Amino acid sequence: MNFIKLNLAHLTAIIALLILTLAYNFSIIEGKRLRQEDMTQVRGMNRELLNFHKQTNTYALWTNTLFSGMPAYQIYAPKPNQYIQYLHGTLAKIGIATPASEIFLMLLCFYILFVILGLQPWLAAAAAIATTFSSYNFIILDVGHITKAYAIGYIGLVLGGFIWLYKGQLWKGFALLSVGFALQLYANHLQITYYMAMMLLLFVIFKFIKAIKEQKITQFIKASAMALTAMSIALMANFSNLATTYAFSKETMRGKSELKAAEGKNQNGLDKDYAFSWSYGVAETATLIIPNFFGGASATDIGQKSQTYKTLTAGGVPNDQARSFVANAPTYFGDQPSTAGPSYFGVITILLFVMGLWLVKGQFKWWLVATTLLSLLIMWGKNAEWFGGLMFDYFPLYNKFRAVSMAQALASISMPVLGFLTIQKIINHEFSKQEAQKALYYALGIVGGFCLIFALVPSIVDASNPAVDGSEQLKSFPGLVDALVADRLQLLQNDAWRSLLFIGIAGALIWASINQKIKNANHIAIALTLLVVVDLWAIDKRYLNADDFTSKQNINTPFEELEVDRQIKQDQMLSYRVLDLSTDPFNSNRCSYFHQSIGGYNPAKLARYEDLKNQYLVKMHLPTLNMLNAKYIIQPNQQTGELAVAQNPEAMGNAWFVSQIKTMDNAKTELDALENLNIKTQCTIDKRYVKFVEGKTFKSDSTATIALVARNRPDELIYNTQNQTEQLAIFSEIFYEDGWNAYIDGKKTNYFRANYALRAMVVPAGKHEIRFVFEPQTYIVAEKIALVGSILLLLSFAVSCFLGYKESQRIVV
Repeated sequence: MNFIKLNLAHLTAIIALLILTLAYNFSIIEGKRLRQEDMTQVRGMNRELLNFHKQTNTYALWTNTLFSGMPAYQIYAPKPNQYIQYLHGTLAKIGIATPASEIFLMLLCFYILFVILGLQPWLAAAAAIATTFSSYNFIILDVGHITKAYAIGYIGLVLGGFIWLYKGQLWKGFALLSVGFALQLYANHLQITYYMAMMLLLFVIFKFIKAIKEQKITQFIKASAMALTAMSIALMANFSNLATTYAFSKETMRGKSELKAAEGKNQNGLDKDYAFSWSYGVAETATLIIPNFFGGASATDIGQKSQTYKTLTAGGVPNDQARSFVANAPTYFGDQPSTAGPSYFGVITILLFVMGLWLVKGQFKWWLVATTLLSLLIMWGKNAEWFGGLMFDYFPLYNKFRAVSMAQALASISMPVLGFLTIQKIINHEFSKQEAQKALYYALGIVGGFCLIFALVPSIVDASNPAVDGSEQLKSFPGLVDALVADRLQLLQNDAWRSLLFIGIAGALIWASINQKIKNANHIAIALTLLVVVDLWAIDKRYLNADDFTSKQNINTPFEELEVDRQIKQDQMLSYRVLDLSTDPFNSNRCSYFHQSIGGYNPAKLARYEDLKNQYLVKMHLPTLNMLNAKYIIQPNQQTGELAVAQNPEAMGNAWFVSQIKTMDNAKTELDALENLNIKTQCTIDKRYVKFVEGKTFKSDSTATIALVARNRPDELIYNTQNQTEQLAIFSEIFYEDGWNAYIDGKKTNYFRANYALRAMVVPAGKHEIRFVFEPQTYIVAEKIALVGSILLLLSFAVSCFLGYKESQRIVV
């Protein structure tokens, strides 16, 4: 009871944040659920693994339902020794459904951060809302980037731990940092973690400089040592995720590519063009202040009052067709290939941030400024090539990540931190009246003046988009492109006036605080909270609203089973694959939800399979499809458009014997050789595997048989063979060396790669049982380390909380 009295203000603020979350997501209370495209794809890719777990209460570490097979580490794999998952599970749900759970988690984490920074409860709530309700966070939740949202939210706890540590509150800081960093790593979005690490590195550098100036190196070393210890324990507690991700990444597009090396290209990491494809335009950064500065989303409903609608109907287009067009009008004209919406931090946050540049002194401000600049430079990507290119080529691990616009997550935290620290200091009268008023007028002049220019003269912006406007469909309709440009400028102008309005109201409120027209600090904080909510709520609702919710049934059944699926399922063979051409087969998991698919959608795919896709599968190269056992092909009828299923009689089945070997010098020659390879009798192997077949002669044996007889688990395959002479078997299974073991009659046996991506094995004469089992040592060892790390995390957290309590008691006394 005493605890409640002491923390009533905080509890009230947190309850208010929860009510705000539920109010925004009222559709959840009505029993609906958010349909998130990426989560729909996740349900498609993990169904096999989930069903297996439900049936057996055990987990499989390999899935066969996408890309002809791949590790399940990043899909649905057990990490039982990562105890932090139980805390994450509690925080991530709190009894409410997505996206409310993620929104509230972010609000809570950032509220804790701002309280640690010294903000009073209601102002901390306003700051947490300003940070969480950044439009980018709601856009990623709408599409289903759940792990990214968790990772961004947990940055609040990590920063809070760092701030406590370097303020001298060592044990409280240690406790919060160890758990916060463990949660951040468990979210398993390493790109956000990477950007956060850069932010923390800047923090430590600025603290080091301050320690030298103030001759407090001992305190700096002590805090840094405890930070490293806390983070090391968190790393150990998440070692299962980290080790398997690292092992898998080496075989993906982000690892070293033998094909690129053979072609004389950069062999490590992503291609620069691919990595920088989603680079925010330098001028596009204006959306942080004026959301529709660059037209909003790629497709925007501009309504029947738009110039586009009037032009279409005046040109004879039927009303219903015109309405359909303007409901998804191509309004975006920025540098990115497409966008689900702009990044809007809130003009109030920007106003406060600019004030902070004038008012706040010291290294903490400069750390926030440096973080903001770093964030902007990274997200500009190819539009700041002098920086991005340098980082890509020389900074460790930088070339492993794509969609650099994601780095805006740092600025979406650093700017509110400086901004709301500034208003707290103003409320506390830490600046003279003259200083505060001068900073306010400067900020109003800069931010307000910027908005006023575009409110009055939006036409100074070139709102054309050659990539879209240059299409024959648009150019052929008289006046349509000009109408679209006019509507884009209207969107810009409307939001410029809108931002100007909020600047005026916020400016008046701040002026009233400076001049003590409003003396009650709580009244100012509550008014600012309401203003922030009204501003950001309206923008976020453009991209995450009631229209995005649907019934629970639709969520639980993400893909409709079609007649073609039922026809294929009549085949009782143990294993075959399906190519689904009813949609883009390599950007959808519809097929994976029902069948073992040649295609699929997952950002982490094996590099060799990606090579096969790019060179052969997208071209429907039949021999490659045959060796992958593509027995069924779903495709629309060219006349009627109805889906039909065709059986491929040339599919090679699960395994077969070949008699001829072609040895290849490198990855390029091996991949190219598939073009004209007779896969029924021939195979290619890299020269490094010659030792497995050296001195052997394989004769064709028409009586020899090899057949898959059991698939008890997704990560286990059992074959029976009968052959009179030694044979070379090719398996229609993806080669992945780190984990798959082969056994002949229970004895571990060598196997190797053939046909660029498949498995091969020398099979002795006679009758044999061949068993492939996925039992990765990386995972097994990592789980043991994670167990030790989890125990250390629990013990160190308990001890540091106790010592932190004792420390605070001494301070109180």
